[in-house]
Amino acid sequence: MTAIMMATLHLLVLRCFMVLMAVASGVGCTSHEEGRRPMGVSHGVTQIVWENSVCSGPLNTTFIVESVEGSWGNPDKCSATSVEFTGVIRPQVMGLYTFNCSVLGGSAIMWLDDHLLCGTQALFAPAPAGGYAPLPPYMNLTTVSYVLRVQLVRNCSSGDIDRHPFTFSLRWSLDGTTFVPVSTTVLSPQIPASQNTRLVVQRNLATGWGTWFRPNALAATLLPERATLTVGMCQLSTGVCLDPRGPFTPEQDRGQEEPKSAATGLAGMHAWDRSYWQLHLMLGDANVSLEWSGSGSVHPGDFSREQLALVATMVGSTNPSEGSGSVNASDYVLTVTGGYVLGGMGQVAVVSTRAQQSPAAAPMQQLILHADGLRRVAASALTPTAPMGLVNNSLVAENTIFLLLTTGTAALSTQQPPPTMTAVKQATAQARAAAKFTIPTTMALGSNPPASRGASTPRGADRRVLEAGGTAMQAGLMWNTIFHPTQAGPFVQVSRSFAQQPYEIFEWDTYFGALMLSYDARALGLAVSSLIQVTKGKTLGPYLDGHGFVPGYSKGGIWLSEDRTERPVGAQIVLKVWQRWNSMQNSTVAPEHDRRNLSWLLEVLYPDLFDWHAWMWNERRVGPLMLGGLGSDNCLAVNRSEPHSQTGPSLMWCKESWGMGRLQGARFESLDNSPMYDSPGGNYTFWNTSTLRMQVYDIGQTSAMISECEALAKIADLLGRQADAKLLRQRQNLLSSLVQQHMWNGELAVYANVLFNGTSYPRVSPTSFYPMLSGLATDEQAVAMVTRWLTNASRFCVPPNASAWPPQQPPPATTQTLRNAPSMDPPQCYWGMPSISADDPAYMVAGGTSGIYWRGQTWAPQAYLVYAALQRYDHLPAARNARKGLCAQQLSLLLSAWNAHHHVCENYPSVRVNNSGVNADFDCTGNQFYTWGGLPAFMALSEAGFYA
Repeated sequence: MTAIMMATLHLLVLRCFMVLMAVASGVGCTSHEEGRRPMGVSHGVTQIVWENSVCSGPLNTTFIVESVEGSWGNPDKCSATSVEFTGVIRPQVMGLYTFNCSVLGGSAIMWLDDHLLCGTQALFAPAPAGGYAPLPPYMNLTTVSYVLRVQLVRNCSSGDIDRHPFTFSLRWSLDGTTFVPVSTTVLSPQIPASQNTRLVVQRNLATGWGTWFRPNALAATLLPERATLTVGMCQLSTGVCLDPRGPFTPEQDRGQEEPKSAATGLAGMHAWDRSYWQLHLMLGDANVSLEWSGSGSVHPGDFSREQLALVATMVGSTNPSEGSGSVNASDYVLTVTGGYVLGGMGQVAVVSTRAQQSPAAAPMQQLILHADGLRRVAASALTPTAPMGLVNNSLVAENTIFLLLTTGTAALSTQQPPPTMTAVKQATAQARAAAKFTIPTTMALGSNPPASRGASTPRGADRRVLEAGGTAMQAGLMWNTIFHPTQAGPFVQVSRSFAQQPYEIFEWDTYFGALMLSYDARALGLAVSSLIQVTKGKTLGPYLDGHGFVPGYSKGGIWLSEDRTERPVGAQIVLKVWQRWNSMQNSTVAPEHDRRNLSWLLEVLYPDLFDWHAWMWNERRVGPLMLGGLGSDNCLAVNRSEPHSQTGPSLMWCKESWGMGRLQGARFESLDNSPMYDSPGGNYTFWNTSTLRMQVYDIGQTSAMISECEALAKIADLLGRQADAKLLRQRQNLLSSLVQQHMWNGELAVYANVLFNGTSYPRVSPTSFYPMLSGLATDEQAVAMVTRWLTNASRFCVPPNASAWPPQQPPPATTQTLRNAPSMDPPQCYWGMPSISADDPAYMVAGGTSGIYWRGQTWAPQAYLVYAALQRYDHLPAARNARKGLCAQQLSLLLSAWNAHHHVCENYPSVRVNNSGVNADFDCTGNQFYTWGGLPAFMALSEAGFYA
C-alpha cells in the first residue's frame, strides 16, 4: 500500500469520526468520501468522478490532478458523468482576477470561498422571473488561500451531445483579456480541516426521501438520486386534474404570493427526521389525507433501508358541514408520477407485476425509477389501480400510475418485495406516533434556568398547548427545508410560495429558522447546514475582494441584494446554537447522542461573520456621530478611495435590487414600509443621494451592531483570537456609550431614532427595546420602558404577566382580513408587539409599498428579539413577568392561526379579529406558511426550560 493510500485511509477514518461527533442528525461517513484529500501532496487539486449526474454516491475514480481541467466519458456515446474538483488556490500575485469556466457537453458551477463565480444557467432551473442575474465577472485576490470547488454534470439530453466529448477548463486573467490555466504551483488539494468537515457534513445530510424539491410540496424526492414521486388527483366526472408538473405549496391558493392550481392543500405534521409528513389535498368536494413515511435520515447511507410509503385516505368533504359519506370516492383517482428533478437523470417506466405474497391476485402497477449510476426504486401500488386510458387529460403526465379511491384508501410502497396494505398502514401509524412533537417529561437535559424564572415541567393542558405550538413550529420549518444543487447542503428557506425564483434565502428568515431547528438533535444537522449556507452567501463586498456582508436575500444563488443587508443577527444565533449543544456535550446527564462538538462550525463561520461586522462598521455607521444607520449601495466596479462613487469605473455587474441606491432600498434593509422611516417633513433632507444613506441614527441598527460585537467577541475568545476580541469589545463599548448619550429620550422614557441635526425622531417600534439585548440599558431605563411602553395597553399591549392573558375586557373586534385596513376607528392593539406603537398616528394605516405590513402587524422575529432582550433583565420582576406575559400571548396568537387553518404566518394581526381570534375568521395578514412564524412556540419552549 502506498504512502498516499495509507494517508487517505487514515483521513477517511478521522473524517468519519469527526462527522459522527459533529452532526446531530446521525449521518455517517459514506463511500463517496473515500480517497479525498490524500496527505502528502502539496500541489494540484482533488478530482472525483461519478458515473451519475449528481456529484454524489458511490465513487468511480479519485485523483490528485495538476490542473482544473479535463475530459471525461466516451465522446461517441453519452453516459451520465459528474465531476468535482476541490482544493485551495493561493495566488502569487495580488490583483483583480477574471475567471473563465469553459465547459463543453455539460454544465459547470464554480465557487471560490463560496462566492459563485461561474455557473451554467441550466443548473438554476426553473428559470427565475425576469431572467438570470449576471454573475460577478471578477474577484480581487490577495496572496492568502481561497477554497475552490467546481462541480460539473454531463448533459445527455441535448440533441447533438453524442458528437462531443465532455470537457472543462478553468482559466484566469489579470488583465481581463489574456486567459491562462490556473498554475499547479498555486493549487493545493488540502483544504482546511474545518472546511472539509463542513463539506462532508452537508453532503451526508442530502440523503433519503423528503420534501426536498421546493416547487412542489406533493413531491417526495430521494437524494442523492433526485428521483421523485409526485402525487396529483383527478375528478373523473369533471375531468379536472391537478398537474403534477406545476408548483404546489402547503398553503396552496390561500395567500397572495402562492401559485394557483385546481387543488388546495393543508399542511400537517412533518417529522424532524423526515420519517413522516402529512398533508390534506382538496379537489372538488373531496378532502384526502396524504401520509408519507420514510426512513431516509433514520438510516443514513444504508440505501437498502431508505424506503418510502404513501397512504391516502378519503377523510371527508371540503365542506365542513358535510361528512365523508357525502363524497363519492369512486369519482376520484390519485395520480403518482415518476421523474427526476434538480438535474437528476435516469430511466422511468410503468410496469405490471404480481405480488409475491399473492401470485393469483390481479397484477399491481409499479413505477420504476433507475437513476443513472445509482439506485433503482420500484414504487408498487398496493390498492386497485386504473388503466392509463381512464383519465384522458393533458394535465396527466407521462410515467403515471393511477390509484383508485373507491374504497376510501389507496397506498403505495417502495419496499421490495411489496408489503401488504395492512403492514403499510401499521407502519404509517407507528411513524405518525413517533413524529408527534412531544416535550420531555423532565426538565430539558443540560438546561439550568435561573430559579427566578420559575421554569418547571409543564403538566396537563399546559403541556398540550406547548406541544401544539411545537407541532406548528416543526411543520413550518420542515415543510420549508429544501435542497438545491447550487447550495452545498440542505437549508431552511423563506417559504415555498416565494415561487419567482428557484428558492429564496433571506438573512433573518434563515438565521431564525436555523435557531428553531437547533431545538431538536434530529434537526441539528439541518440547522448547522442552514447557518453555513446563509452565512457563506456573503457578497463579494464593495471592493470585490470577498470581504462583504450577508445579503438581505439570495434568490436562487445568483441574485443577491448586493446593495444591502438586514439587521445583523448571525453571530448571536451561531453563538446560541453552539452554547446550546456545547452545554449538552459537557452535561453529565445528557445521552451520548446529544453530545455534539460544534467547535469546527465556529471556525468555519467566524471569518465571514467578522467580515460582515467589518463591513457594517465601515459602511453602516453614519453622520457626525458615527452611529448605526441604513443605506442602499450600487453594485459598481469602484475604487477603494471612492467606495460609492458613481463616476469612474461604473460597470453595473449585478442584477439590480428593488430600490437599489434609493430610499426604498435602505428601508428594505430594515422594516420595509415602517413609519419609522417616513420623512419628518419640513426642510429636512431624509435621504442623501450622494452618500446613499438615510440621514437618521437608527436605534435598531445600532443595537444590532452592539449585540453582534458582543457575540463575536465571545466567539473570538473561544477561538483564541484575543486581538479580535479586544477590538470588538472596544467597539461595543464605544457604540454603547454613544447610544446612552444621544439616543435615550428621557422625556418619553424610551430609546428612539435621532436625526442628524440632533432632533429625536420618536416613531417607537419594538426596535426601541433592542438596546436591552446587550444589557446596555440601566435597570431604571429597562423598568421604565417595560411599564410605560411594553405593557401599556395603548402602545404595545403585552400583558404584564402570564395570568393577565387573555384580558378580561378585550377591545372591540374587526371582521376584516386586515391586509390593508381595519374596520375600527381608531384601531386598538390586542395581540401585542405591533410593529409600530399603537399610539402612533400611522398605526394600522396603509402606506409605502406594502399596505399595512410593518405599520402595525405583529411580526414573530421582533417579538422574539424583545423576548431575548427581557431575558437579560430577569432580575427585574417587571421585565421577568412581562416576558412570561409576552410568551403566553404570542403562543396563543400562533395557535389561533394553526388551529383554524394550519397556517404559520409571516405576520399576524395585532388587533382583535372576531371572537378573540378563535374561529375561522382569524388568519395570517401575510404569507401563510412562513419559516419564522413558529418563533412564538420557540419562545414558549425556551421559557419552559427546554432550550438551554
